[in-house]
Amino acid sequence: MLVTAIEKIAEDQGLDVDIKVSEPSATDKNDEIQKAPITLRYQSDLENSLEFINDLQQLPMHFEIHNLHLNVGLPSGDDILIVTSIEAVTYWK
Repeated sequence: MLVTAIEKIAEDQGLDVDIKVSEPSATDKNDEIQKAPITLRYQSDLENSLEFINDLQQLPMHFEIHNLHLNVGLPSGDDILIVTSIEAVTYWK
């Protein structure tokens, strides 16, 4: 469900996002709640990159960003592409 939601946001913004979800594990406080690290990588201009991050934060499921890397990439027309890497953790039952 989470991956599908991320893919939908990316598709709506015309982004090709590489999504990698690690194996879920139990949280320390509650064995019923699972946490799974997730990594997202994509290229876009700065405006689309920030809009994508904002849309991720609006998802109805818990999506906690731990690391965000924005690296200047190659020029693309009038824009400069930003290579973005997001390392986050998601939680679910």
